[in-house]
Amino acid sequence: MWGDQPWDNDGAADWYGLMMKKTGLPAYVRKTLSEELNKDSADVLRAAAFCLVQFGRVYVWPTGELKDDLKLGIAALQQVLNDDDYCHSIEITMDVRNELAQLEERLKTIIWNA
Repeated sequence: MWGDQPWDNDGAADWYGLMMKKTGLPAYVRKTLSEELNKDSADVLRAAAFCLVQFGRVYVWPTGELKDDLKLGIAALQQVLNDDDYCHSIEITMDVRNELAQLEERLKTIIWNA
């Protein structure tokens, strides 16, 4: 055990690594986050960024891509925040800001520990 979280141990890290490889989730998320915001894509960008909120952690996400993928997630959520049609309520705006803050904090931690 390296910590108290469900991903902070050898068995879990191996399981997540295998799951990421078999599903291709990181590549699919990366492809989605690389797309520009258009009229109907805010939902999809936010959904892809949420995968990083949940899985974008050391020992879970592929290590070599984590920093760049977090940056993509941050950029995507910033685009979503600027979409007045999508962020039409304070609740949605606050949720997106919270998701953005989580990714930004995780990126800072990775950069700081590098």
